[in-house]
Amino acid sequence: MLEVRLRGKVDGAAYDDAIGDLDSFFAAHETVRLLIDLRDFDGWQGLDALRDHFYLVRGHAKRVKRAAIVGDAGWQEMAVQVGKRAFGLEAKYFAAADMAKAKDWLAG
Repeated sequence: MLEVRLRGKVDGAAYDDAIGDLDSFFAAHETVRLLIDLRDFDGWQGLDALRDHFYLVRGHAKRVKRAAIVGDAGWQEMAVQVGKRAFGLEAKYFAAADMAKAKDWLAG
């Protein structure tokens, strides 16, 4: 399982800093169960950062067996529904208080 935590407003530099590590992790694992923690996430700083996010997801989505997204905003739940359709992911949104349930679902 890979746990990714996004905090604050994410800019393009954050993706530049993380892409090498993420590429290596995905290259070493045929399939990945992904936990995305958005409880402290405030969105993206500009359209370039949002674009970088979609490029990252698109590049690795085929290796994600299951994704649990934990957050505390209505738009995050809606974004999970859009992402499921756009990338063909098995993904589920969990409320911020349900981190343990998200981890159990990923393990199942």
